[in-house]
Amino acid sequence: MRTIGRFQATTHMNVHFLAAVSEGIIYARGRVVHRSKRTVTTEARVETEEGTLLAMSTGTFRILKER
Repeated sequence: MRTIGRFQATTHMNVHFLAAVSEGIIYARGRVVHRSKRTVTTEARVETEEGTLLAMSTGTFRILKER
């Protein structure tokens, strides 16, 4: 995640692998859940075409100023 003039560091990442898939199309969607001046919290989901949840994750990132 890059914001103009800033960098980020991952402070927390959690991934749950829930199911396996060997063929077909999969879709990943992510979104920002919360953003403050110094941190960003995100979540993502990976699903099959039929909507089966394969994986989900959350992440928290610290926003750093460019040196």
